[in-house]
Amino acid sequence: MNDLWPILFSGVLTGLVTWGGIRVEMKYLRRDVDDAHRKIERMEAKKVCLQ
Repeated sequence: MNDLWPILFSGVLTGLVTWGGIRVEMKYLRRDVDDAHRKIERMEAKKVCLQ
């Protein structure tokens, strides 16, 4: 039973760190994807204006 608490604690801590890391990564990835979509839309708008 004494070995159970450190194992549970390290498992929960690892899960929280992983969850936080993924959350931060997704936040910045979403920002980059939105920026890329805006650039593509601007390029398409310029292409339509030139035709």
